[in-house]
Amino acid sequence: MKLDKTIIRETKYIAVCVSVFSIIMEAVFIILSKWSMRALFGNILGATTAILNFLVMGVTLQRAISKNDENAKKLIKTSWLFRTFVLFMVVITGVSVKGISAISTIIPLFFPRFAIFLRPLWKDRDNSLVEVRQNGG
Repeated sequence: MKLDKTIIRETKYIAVCVSVFSIIMEAVFIILSKWSMRALFGNILGATTAILNFLVMGVTLQRAISKNDENAKKLIKTSWLFRTFVLFMVVITGVSVKGISAISTIIPLFFPRFAIFLRPLWKDRDNSLVEVRQNGG
């Protein structure tokens, strides 16, 4: 199955936003004198999981489009359960492993939500630039 261009574009957007937010979070840890390798490892775990979670969601939706309603609902529900279980296991790992900071593992899991919230700011600008270019401006 070939990934749809929209899934690739939106996953890249989420990956960039999560990376930027992760850098900001690490800077906050440094400013507060709380930075350690534990914070870095937690951030890497949480951010990677957040990006992969978004990608898997997109792939699932792409696959669901080609199915009938009942099978699509089952596929989406199964994907949601699996992704929720993985997120839960990542949080448990961040909390229980001594070499990983729980806070820096959990916070990046929310970064895609912030990125989605901010998306209209860039999307509208992108669309208006396309319209200007198409109109010869």
